[in-house]
Amino acid sequence: MPLRDSAAGADAYRVIFRHAPDAVVVVGADGRIVDSNDRASQLFGWTVQELRGMTVEDLMPVDAAHVHGAHRRRYVAEPSPRLMGEVGSGDLRARRRDGTTFVVDISLSPIDVGASQLVAAAIRDVTADRMAAAALEASEARFRALFESSPQGMAVVDHRDRFVEVNPALCALVEQRAEQLLGTVLADLVAVPPPADPLPAAGEPVTSDAAITTGSGRQRWVEVHRAALPGDTAQADMRQSIVMFSDVTDRRARTALLAHRAGHDVLTDLVNRAGLMDHLGRMVARSHRDGLLVGLVFADLDRFKEVNDTHGHVVGDRVLAAAARRIQAASRAADVVARIGGDEFVAVLQTDTGDITEARDEVLLAAQRLLEACDGLPAEMPEADGVSVSIGVTIVGADDETDPDALLRRADAALYRAKAAGRGRVVADWDG
Repeated sequence: MPLRDSAAGADAYRVIFRHAPDAVVVVGADGRIVDSNDRASQLFGWTVQELRGMTVEDLMPVDAAHVHGAHRRRYVAEPSPRLMGEVGSGDLRARRRDGTTFVVDISLSPIDVGASQLVAAAIRDVTADRMAAAALEASEARFRALFESSPQGMAVVDHRDRFVEVNPALCALVEQRAEQLLGTVLADLVAVPPPADPLPAAGEPVTSDAAITTGSGRQRWVEVHRAALPGDTAQADMRQSIVMFSDVTDRRARTALLAHRAGHDVLTDLVNRAGLMDHLGRMVARSHRDGLLVGLVFADLDRFKEVNDTHGHVVGDRVLAAAARRIQAASRAADVVARIGGDEFVAVLQTDTGDITEARDEVLLAAQRLLEACDGLPAEMPEADGVSVSIGVTIVGADDETDPDALLRRADAALYRAKAAGRGRVVADWDG
Protein backbone atom coordinates (compact mmCIF):
# COMPACT_ATOMS: atom_id res chain seq x y z
CA MET A 1 0.00 0.00 0.00
CA PRO A 2 1.42 3.46 -0.86
CA LEU A 3 2.90 5.24 2.08
CA ARG A 4 0.58 8.21 1.75
CA ASP A 5 -2.38 5.83 2.27
CA SER A 6 -1.04 4.75 5.70
CA ALA A 7 -2.25 6.54 8.79
CA ALA A 8 1.29 7.14 10.04
CA GLY A 9 2.34 9.06 6.96
CA ALA A 10 -0.82 11.01 6.26
CA ASP A 11 0.12 14.19 8.10
CA ALA A 12 3.66 14.22 6.69
CA TYR A 13 2.43 13.81 3.14
CA ARG A 14 -0.06 16.62 3.49
CA VAL A 15 2.84 18.94 4.23
CA ILE A 16 5.43 17.53 1.81
CA PHE A 17 3.28 16.86 -1.21
CA ARG A 18 0.82 19.67 -1.00
CA HIS A 19 3.15 22.52 -0.08
CA ALA A 20 6.60 21.58 -1.38
CA PRO A 21 7.58 23.81 -4.35
CA ASP A 22 9.88 21.09 -5.65
CA ALA A 23 9.27 17.69 -7.14
CA VAL A 24 9.45 14.99 -4.43
CA VAL A 25 9.86 11.26 -4.95
CA VAL A 26 10.10 8.70 -2.16
CA VAL A 27 12.43 5.80 -2.97
CA GLY A 28 12.91 2.45 -1.30
CA ALA A 29 16.22 0.77 -0.56
CA ASP A 30 15.96 -1.13 -3.84
CA GLY A 31 15.82 2.15 -5.80
CA ARG A 32 12.15 1.88 -6.72
CA ILE A 33 9.85 4.84 -6.41
CA VAL A 34 7.11 4.19 -3.87
CA ASP A 35 5.47 7.62 -4.11
CA SER A 36 5.76 11.07 -5.73
CA ASN A 37 3.93 14.36 -5.78
CA ASP A 38 2.16 16.20 -8.57
CA ARG A 39 5.16 18.49 -9.15
CA ALA A 40 7.28 15.40 -9.89
CA SER A 41 4.71 14.32 -12.44
CA GLN A 42 4.83 17.75 -14.07
CA LEU A 43 8.62 17.84 -14.07
CA PHE A 44 9.29 14.37 -15.49
CA GLY A 45 6.21 13.86 -17.70
CA TRP A 46 4.96 10.59 -16.15
CA THR A 47 1.83 10.41 -14.09
CA VAL A 48 2.07 9.73 -10.37
CA GLN A 49 0.79 6.21 -11.01
CA GLU A 50 3.37 5.63 -13.77
CA LEU A 51 6.21 6.85 -11.59
CA ARG A 52 5.28 4.44 -8.80
CA GLY A 53 7.34 1.29 -9.29
CA MET A 54 9.88 2.92 -11.64
CA THR A 55 13.47 3.09 -10.48
CA VAL A 56 15.31 6.31 -9.88
CA GLU A 57 17.68 5.26 -12.65
CA ASP A 58 14.71 5.56 -15.04
CA LEU A 59 14.78 9.29 -14.31
CA MET A 60 18.44 9.62 -15.26
CA PRO A 61 20.36 9.89 -18.53
CA VAL A 62 21.56 6.48 -19.65
CA ASP A 63 25.24 7.14 -18.94
CA ALA A 64 24.48 8.24 -15.37
CA ALA A 65 22.01 5.38 -14.74
CA HIS A 66 24.70 2.77 -15.39
CA VAL A 67 26.81 3.88 -12.44
CA HIS A 68 24.11 5.14 -10.11
CA GLY A 69 23.25 1.77 -8.58
CA ALA A 70 26.59 1.55 -6.77
CA HIS A 71 26.22 5.10 -5.46
CA ARG A 72 22.69 4.35 -4.24
CA ARG A 73 23.78 1.23 -2.37
CA ARG A 74 26.56 3.12 -0.60
CA TYR A 75 24.08 5.79 0.42
CA VAL A 76 21.56 3.25 1.77
CA ALA A 77 24.35 1.72 3.85
CA GLU A 78 25.12 5.12 5.43
CA PRO A 79 22.08 7.34 4.94
CA SER A 80 22.25 11.02 5.91
CA PRO A 81 20.72 14.31 4.73
CA ARG A 82 22.66 15.35 1.65
CA LEU A 83 22.54 17.98 -1.10
CA MET A 84 23.57 16.85 -4.55
CA GLY A 85 24.24 18.86 -7.68
CA GLU A 86 25.07 22.19 -6.02
CA VAL A 87 27.26 24.67 -7.91
CA GLY A 88 30.87 23.58 -7.90
CA SER A 89 30.18 19.83 -7.60
CA GLY A 90 29.47 19.28 -11.30
CA ASP A 91 26.10 19.31 -13.02
CA LEU A 92 23.65 16.58 -12.05
CA ARG A 93 21.22 15.83 -14.83
CA ALA A 94 17.77 14.20 -14.91
CA ARG A 95 15.74 12.80 -17.82
CA ARG A 96 12.16 13.52 -18.80
CA ARG A 97 9.78 11.09 -20.40
CA ASP A 98 10.50 12.57 -23.84
CA GLY A 99 14.21 11.90 -23.40
CA THR A 100 15.28 15.51 -22.86
CA THR A 101 17.61 16.15 -19.97
CA PHE A 102 17.89 19.04 -17.56
CA VAL A 103 20.12 20.11 -14.70
CA VAL A 104 18.87 19.48 -11.17
CA ASP A 105 19.71 19.95 -7.52
CA ILE A 106 18.62 17.05 -5.32
CA SER A 107 18.19 17.09 -1.57
CA LEU A 108 18.16 13.63 0.02
CA SER A 109 16.52 12.99 3.39
CA PRO A 110 16.38 9.49 4.99
CA ILE A 111 12.97 8.40 6.32
CA ASP A 112 12.57 5.56 8.85
CA VAL A 113 9.16 3.93 8.64
CA GLY A 114 9.22 0.93 10.91
CA ALA A 115 11.65 -1.59 9.47
CA SER A 116 11.62 0.10 6.06
CA GLN A 117 14.42 2.42 4.95
CA LEU A 118 13.12 5.08 2.59
CA VAL A 119 14.66 8.18 1.08
CA ALA A 120 12.76 11.36 0.18
CA ALA A 121 14.40 13.14 -2.77
CA ALA A 122 13.40 16.77 -3.36
CA ILE A 123 14.30 17.64 -6.96
CA ARG A 124 14.57 21.14 -8.39
CA ASP A 125 15.12 22.06 -12.04
CA VAL A 126 18.03 24.51 -11.98
CA THR A 127 18.71 24.57 -15.72
CA ALA A 128 17.82 28.26 -16.01
CA ASP A 129 19.89 29.05 -12.92
CA ARG A 130 22.90 27.21 -14.32
CA MET A 131 22.51 28.92 -17.69
CA ALA A 132 22.31 32.31 -15.98
CA ALA A 133 25.35 31.46 -13.88
CA ALA A 134 27.25 30.33 -16.96
CA ALA A 135 26.26 33.49 -18.83
CA LEU A 136 27.34 35.61 -15.85
CA GLU A 137 30.62 33.74 -15.64
CA ALA A 138 31.22 34.24 -19.36
CA SER A 139 30.30 37.91 -19.06
CA GLU A 140 32.67 38.36 -16.14
CA ALA A 141 35.41 36.58 -18.10
CA ARG A 142 34.87 38.91 -21.07
CA PHE A 143 34.89 41.93 -18.76
CA ARG A 144 38.08 40.69 -17.11
CA ALA A 145 39.77 40.16 -20.47
CA LEU A 146 38.67 43.60 -21.68
CA PHE A 147 39.66 45.22 -18.38
CA GLU A 148 43.12 43.68 -18.31
CA SER A 149 43.99 44.05 -22.00
CA SER A 150 42.36 47.42 -22.74
CA PRO A 151 44.76 50.16 -23.89
CA GLN A 152 42.49 52.58 -22.01
CA GLY A 153 43.11 53.19 -18.32
CA MET A 154 40.32 51.58 -16.29
CA ALA A 155 39.52 51.25 -12.60
CA VAL A 156 36.74 49.97 -10.37
CA VAL A 157 35.98 52.16 -7.35
CA ASP A 158 33.71 51.53 -4.37
CA HIS A 159 31.03 53.78 -2.90
CA ARG A 160 33.74 55.85 -1.20
CA ASP A 161 35.70 56.26 -4.45
CA ARG A 162 38.47 53.98 -3.26
CA PHE A 163 40.28 51.99 -5.95
CA VAL A 164 39.20 48.35 -5.83
CA GLU A 165 40.76 47.26 -9.12
CA VAL A 166 43.06 48.95 -11.63
CA ASN A 167 44.24 47.71 -15.01
CA PRO A 168 47.78 47.77 -16.44
CA ALA A 169 46.95 50.64 -18.83
CA LEU A 170 45.98 52.92 -15.94
CA CYS A 171 49.15 52.01 -14.05
CA ALA A 172 51.19 52.92 -17.14
CA LEU A 173 49.28 56.17 -17.62
CA VAL A 174 49.77 57.41 -14.06
CA GLU A 175 53.21 55.81 -13.69
CA GLN A 176 52.29 53.98 -10.50
CA ARG A 177 52.10 50.32 -9.52
CA ALA A 178 48.73 48.70 -8.83
CA GLU A 179 49.56 48.26 -5.14
CA GLN A 180 50.25 52.00 -4.90
CA LEU A 181 46.78 52.82 -6.23
CA LEU A 182 44.63 50.19 -4.52
CA GLY A 183 42.98 51.57 -1.43
CA THR A 184 43.65 55.20 -2.34
CA VAL A 185 40.78 57.43 -3.41
CA LEU A 186 40.01 58.75 -6.86
CA ALA A 187 40.46 62.37 -5.82
CA ASP A 188 44.11 61.63 -4.94
CA LEU A 189 44.72 61.17 -8.65
CA VAL A 190 43.03 64.38 -9.77
CA ALA A 191 45.47 67.30 -9.72
CA VAL A 192 43.31 70.08 -11.19
CA PRO A 193 39.57 69.34 -11.17
CA PRO A 194 37.59 71.10 -13.91
CA PRO A 195 34.75 73.48 -12.99
CA ALA A 196 32.20 70.67 -12.97
CA ASP A 197 33.10 67.76 -10.69
CA PRO A 198 34.01 64.81 -12.97
CA LEU A 199 33.65 62.33 -10.13
CA PRO A 200 30.06 62.53 -8.88
CA ALA A 201 28.31 59.75 -7.02
CA ALA A 202 27.60 56.70 -9.15
CA GLY A 203 24.52 57.17 -11.30
CA GLU A 204 24.10 58.33 -14.86
CA PRO A 205 27.30 58.05 -16.95
CA VAL A 206 29.38 61.22 -16.67
CA THR A 207 32.25 62.34 -18.90
CA SER A 208 34.56 65.25 -18.17
CA ASP A 209 38.19 66.31 -18.40
CA ALA A 210 40.57 66.42 -15.45
CA ALA A 211 44.29 66.77 -14.89
CA ILE A 212 46.28 64.08 -13.13
CA THR A 213 49.81 64.12 -11.76
CA THR A 214 51.81 61.02 -12.65
CA GLY A 215 54.24 59.20 -10.40
CA SER A 216 57.13 61.09 -12.03
CA GLY A 217 55.46 64.44 -11.34
CA ARG A 218 54.27 65.10 -14.90
CA GLN A 219 50.81 66.47 -15.51
CA ARG A 220 48.57 64.68 -18.00
CA TRP A 221 45.07 65.64 -19.07
CA VAL A 222 42.56 62.80 -19.19
CA GLU A 223 38.97 62.39 -20.23
CA VAL A 224 37.24 60.69 -17.31
CA HIS A 225 34.16 58.57 -18.02
CA ARG A 226 32.33 57.13 -15.04
CA ALA A 227 29.32 54.80 -14.87
CA ALA A 228 27.70 52.68 -12.19
CA LEU A 229 28.32 48.96 -12.34
CA PRO A 230 25.26 46.68 -12.19
CA GLY A 231 24.52 45.49 -8.67
CA ASP A 232 22.39 45.98 -5.61
CA THR A 233 22.12 49.76 -5.68
CA ALA A 234 19.78 49.65 -2.67
CA GLN A 235 22.81 48.90 -0.50
CA ALA A 236 24.94 52.03 -0.64
CA ASP A 237 28.08 50.34 0.68
CA MET A 238 27.90 47.75 -2.11
CA ARG A 239 27.79 50.21 -5.00
CA GLN A 240 30.73 50.25 -7.38
CA SER A 241 31.58 52.28 -10.46
CA ILE A 242 33.76 51.73 -13.49
CA VAL A 243 35.99 54.70 -14.27
CA MET A 244 37.78 54.98 -17.62
CA PHE A 245 40.66 57.33 -18.34
CA SER A 246 41.59 58.42 -21.88
CA ASP A 247 44.80 60.42 -22.27
CA VAL A 248 43.82 63.63 -24.09
CA THR A 249 46.99 65.60 -23.33
CA ASP A 250 48.10 65.72 -26.96
CA ARG A 251 44.59 66.47 -28.19
CA ARG A 252 44.24 69.38 -25.79
CA ALA A 253 47.65 70.68 -26.82
CA ARG A 254 46.64 70.55 -30.51
CA THR A 255 43.34 72.26 -29.75
CA ALA A 256 45.11 74.98 -27.76
CA LEU A 257 47.63 75.45 -30.56
CA LEU A 258 44.89 75.79 -33.17
CA ALA A 259 43.02 78.26 -30.97
CA HIS A 260 46.23 80.26 -30.47
CA ARG A 261 46.97 80.29 -34.19
CA ALA A 262 43.43 81.45 -34.95
CA GLY A 263 44.02 84.59 -32.91
CA HIS A 264 47.73 85.20 -33.51
CA ASP A 265 50.02 86.23 -36.33
CA VAL A 266 52.11 83.34 -37.65
CA LEU A 267 55.28 85.38 -38.27
CA THR A 268 55.48 87.38 -35.03
CA ASP A 269 53.17 85.41 -32.69
CA LEU A 270 51.50 88.68 -31.79
CA VAL A 271 47.71 88.93 -31.66
CA ASN A 272 46.30 89.18 -35.19
CA ARG A 273 43.69 91.64 -36.47
CA ALA A 274 40.73 89.45 -35.52
CA GLY A 275 42.06 88.98 -32.01
CA LEU A 276 42.78 92.69 -31.70
CA MET A 277 39.27 93.75 -32.73
CA ASP A 278 37.75 91.29 -30.29
CA HIS A 279 39.93 92.57 -27.44
CA LEU A 280 39.37 96.22 -28.36
CA GLY A 281 35.61 95.66 -28.33
CA ARG A 282 35.82 94.23 -24.80
CA MET A 283 38.01 97.10 -23.61
CA VAL A 284 35.63 99.72 -25.02
CA ALA A 285 32.69 98.01 -23.30
CA ARG A 286 34.67 97.98 -20.05
CA SER A 287 35.48 101.68 -20.48
CA HIS A 288 31.79 102.50 -20.87
CA ARG A 289 31.02 100.42 -17.77
CA ASP A 290 33.88 101.42 -15.43
CA GLY A 291 34.83 104.85 -16.76
CA LEU A 292 38.52 103.94 -17.24
CA LEU A 293 40.03 105.31 -20.44
CA VAL A 294 41.59 103.14 -23.14
CA GLY A 295 44.61 104.12 -25.20
CA LEU A 296 45.19 103.06 -28.79
CA VAL A 297 48.73 103.17 -30.23
CA PHE A 298 49.04 102.60 -34.01
CA ALA A 299 52.62 102.08 -35.28
CA ASP A 300 53.88 101.67 -38.86
CA LEU A 301 57.49 100.97 -39.93
CA ASP A 302 58.96 103.73 -42.09
CA ARG A 303 60.81 102.78 -45.30
CA PHE A 304 60.15 99.09 -44.74
CA LYS A 305 59.28 98.61 -48.43
CA GLU A 306 62.87 99.52 -49.28
CA VAL A 307 64.09 96.62 -47.10
CA ASN A 308 61.89 94.19 -49.01
CA ASP A 309 62.91 95.60 -52.38
CA THR A 310 66.64 95.56 -51.53
CA HIS A 311 67.07 92.44 -49.43
CA GLY A 312 64.01 90.33 -50.24
CA HIS A 313 61.05 89.15 -48.26
CA VAL A 314 63.00 86.69 -46.10
CA VAL A 315 65.07 89.55 -44.64
CA GLY A 316 61.91 91.66 -44.52
CA ASP A 317 60.23 89.01 -42.38
CA ARG A 318 63.22 88.98 -40.03
CA VAL A 319 62.98 92.76 -39.66
CA LEU A 320 59.26 92.50 -38.91
CA ALA A 321 59.87 89.78 -36.31
CA ALA A 322 62.63 91.87 -34.68
CA ALA A 323 60.39 94.95 -34.61
CA ALA A 324 57.59 92.88 -33.05
CA ARG A 325 59.90 91.65 -30.30
CA ARG A 326 60.99 95.20 -29.51
CA ILE A 327 57.45 96.57 -29.47
CA GLN A 328 56.29 93.70 -27.24
CA ALA A 329 59.23 94.16 -24.86
CA ALA A 330 58.55 97.90 -24.58
CA SER A 331 54.89 97.32 -23.75
CA ARG A 332 53.45 96.54 -20.35
CA ALA A 333 52.34 92.99 -19.52
CA ALA A 334 48.71 94.11 -19.42
CA ASP A 335 48.88 95.74 -22.87
CA VAL A 336 47.78 93.77 -25.92
CA VAL A 337 50.07 94.15 -28.93
CA ALA A 338 48.95 93.07 -32.39
CA ARG A 339 50.25 92.92 -35.92
CA ILE A 340 47.27 93.77 -38.09
CA GLY A 341 48.92 93.44 -41.49
CA GLY A 342 52.14 94.20 -43.37
CA ASP A 343 54.31 96.49 -41.22
CA GLU A 344 51.45 97.80 -39.05
CA PHE A 345 51.31 97.20 -35.30
CA VAL A 346 48.67 98.25 -32.73
CA ALA A 347 48.84 98.29 -28.94
CA VAL A 348 45.73 98.55 -26.75
CA LEU A 349 46.41 100.13 -23.36
CA GLN A 350 44.02 99.89 -20.43
CA THR A 351 44.78 102.97 -18.35
CA ASP A 352 44.21 103.20 -14.60
CA THR A 353 42.38 106.50 -14.75
CA GLY A 354 39.26 108.20 -15.98
CA ASP A 355 41.02 111.57 -16.09
CA ILE A 356 41.66 112.53 -19.72
CA THR A 357 44.88 114.47 -19.01
CA GLU A 358 46.40 111.64 -17.01
CA ALA A 359 45.34 109.11 -19.64
CA ARG A 360 46.89 111.16 -22.45
CA ASP A 361 50.19 111.40 -20.57
CA GLU A 362 50.16 107.66 -19.91
CA VAL A 363 49.48 106.79 -23.55
CA LEU A 364 52.06 109.24 -24.91
CA LEU A 365 54.66 107.78 -22.55
CA ALA A 366 53.87 104.28 -23.78
CA ALA A 367 54.10 105.42 -27.41
CA GLN A 368 57.45 107.06 -26.74
CA ARG A 369 58.78 103.77 -25.33
CA LEU A 370 57.75 101.99 -28.52
CA LEU A 371 59.39 104.70 -30.64
CA GLU A 372 62.67 104.43 -28.77
CA ALA A 373 62.60 100.64 -28.86
CA CYS A 374 62.32 100.64 -32.65
CA ASP A 375 65.06 103.27 -32.98
CA GLY A 376 67.50 100.51 -32.03
CA LEU A 377 66.38 98.22 -34.85
CA PRO A 378 69.14 99.19 -37.34
CA ALA A 379 71.78 98.44 -34.70
CA GLU A 380 70.37 94.94 -34.30
CA MET A 381 69.96 94.34 -38.03
CA PRO A 382 72.10 96.32 -40.49
CA GLU A 383 69.59 95.46 -43.22
CA ALA A 384 67.11 97.67 -41.34
CA ASP A 385 69.27 100.75 -41.78
CA GLY A 386 66.99 103.74 -42.29
CA VAL A 387 63.95 102.01 -40.82
CA SER A 388 62.13 103.97 -38.13
CA VAL A 389 58.58 103.95 -36.80
CA SER A 390 55.75 106.46 -37.02
CA ILE A 391 53.05 106.33 -34.35
CA GLY A 392 49.53 107.71 -34.05
CA VAL A 393 47.65 107.58 -30.74
CA THR A 394 44.11 108.18 -29.56
CA ILE A 395 42.12 107.89 -26.35
CA VAL A 396 38.81 106.03 -26.06
CA GLY A 397 36.43 107.19 -23.36
CA ALA A 398 32.95 106.47 -22.08
CA ASP A 399 31.44 109.06 -24.42
CA ASP A 400 33.13 107.73 -27.57
CA GLU A 401 31.62 105.46 -30.16
CA THR A 402 31.94 101.74 -29.60
CA ASP A 403 32.81 100.57 -33.13
CA PRO A 404 36.38 99.17 -32.96
CA ASP A 405 36.98 99.84 -36.68
CA ALA A 406 36.05 103.51 -36.27
CA LEU A 407 38.39 103.86 -33.28
CA LEU A 408 41.20 102.22 -35.23
CA ARG A 409 40.66 104.69 -38.09
CA ARG A 410 41.13 107.57 -35.62
CA ALA A 411 44.54 106.25 -34.57
CA ASP A 412 45.40 105.51 -38.20
CA ALA A 413 44.66 109.11 -39.17
CA ALA A 414 47.04 110.33 -36.45
CA LEU A 415 49.67 107.88 -37.74
CA TYR A 416 49.58 109.32 -41.26
CA ARG A 417 49.90 112.80 -39.87
CA ALA A 418 53.09 111.56 -38.14
CA LYS A 419 54.41 110.28 -41.48
CA ALA A 420 53.50 113.51 -43.23
CA ALA A 421 55.34 115.46 -40.54
CA GLY A 422 58.60 113.67 -41.29
CA ARG A 423 58.26 110.13 -39.90
CA GLY A 424 59.92 108.69 -36.82
CA ARG A 425 57.63 110.50 -34.38
CA VAL A 426 54.44 110.25 -32.29
CA VAL A 427 51.31 112.27 -33.15
CA ALA A 428 48.16 112.33 -31.03
CA ASP A 429 44.76 112.80 -32.62
CA TRP A 430 43.84 115.39 -29.96
CA ASP A 431 46.62 117.72 -31.12
CA GLY A 432 44.48 119.03 -33.98
